[in-house]
Amino acid sequence: MCGGESKREFRKILVSHYSPQNKCFAGDGAVLFVPPVPEKPKKHGTTQYFVSSQDRNKISKFGWVKSVEKFDMSYFLETYKIDPSPQQIEIIDCLLTSITNLADDTPVAATWFNRGVERRRPELSFHRVFFTPEGRAAQDKLKTFR
Repeated sequence: MCGGESKREFRKILVSHYSPQNKCFAGDGAVLFVPPVPEKPKKHGTTQYFVSSQDRNKISKFGWVKSVEKFDMSYFLETYKIDPSPQQIEIIDCLLTSITNLADDTPVAATWFNRGVERRRPELSFHRVFFTPEGRAAQDKLKTFR
């Protein structure tokens, strides 16, 4: 797992801000998570979209950090009706660990990168995003899901 201990408590989640120009189609304030990944993309720099917990057909390219009451992984999975598969738990653990030290309202994205020297392998990275005045996003790497 990204963070290790399975019974950790978290205090931050990712929520959506509806903005079609930024490819954020989930309703305002919906809790976001990364869905199970059937096949890891082979192309370096592929964007992984977040999914709304309220409507699984709504996606969002970015999520914003929000502080909440303490919760653990089982609470998160039950509350938002997420499949408790080992892969899904590992991805969500990495996401929640990645945003732990970020300030509220910090925009975050998820991108697949190819890592390794001898054997290239795709890894999912959760990272902070900076929006320019023109509305384009520049990215800053945070944590990686392997």
